[in-house]
Amino acid sequence: MSNDTLDALLAGGGKTAKFEKIGDSYTGIVTSAETRQATNFDTGKPEFWDDGNPKKQAVINIQTTERLDEDDDGVRAIYINAWGEKIKALREASRLAKGAPAVGDTFTATYIGDGPKPQKGFAPKLFKYEIVKGSPVDALLGGGAEAKAPDAFPAALNDAQKAQAAQLIALGLDDAKIATVVDGADPVAIAQLRLQQAAVGAGKGF
Repeated sequence: MSNDTLDALLAGGGKTAKFEKIGDSYTGIVTSAETRQATNFDTGKPEFWDDGNPKKQAVINIQTTERLDEDDDGVRAIYINAWGEKIKALREASRLAKGAPAVGDTFTATYIGDGPKPQKGFAPKLFKYEIVKGSPVDALLGGGAEAKAPDAFPAALNDAQKAQAAQLIALGLDDAKIATVVDGADPVAIAQLRLQQAAVGAGKGF
């Protein structure tokens, strides 16, 4: 098992957030935010575009207050396809928050309606996302967005850092490892770059 795979395993993941009726909403502190290859809902197999490129999705884990049983830690995973209406909603939320969702932020996902029904399949669910920027330290201390300090935000990556980080992301390194290689980079800034790449790079289907 590679270190990257082990890191992902140790980081863990939450139960999938279920949006069964319009108005369903989840709010919590972001514990992880990453991009993964999308998988088929029925088969679980990785999905690809017709040209062979993998379909991408953002996976945002948030710490909620919901508990379904004694083993439930309250973490919920929110999956956002990097194409179509979901990624448009995430882009808008990121624009308003002046940054992609990152560890320590407060993230809210709300099912607000249904899109036009295609000839085959179900009408796509429409979502509104909200991001309140917070300090990564808040997540460790159990605090919320109200506890953040303005100077706790990570420094933005410069062009050279972005270029180097993008190469390392393509190689499959995780955010913490990339931050140790790219001089002066913060893991949270790397995570933001990773999500921005997924949003910008998945131009198909928009």
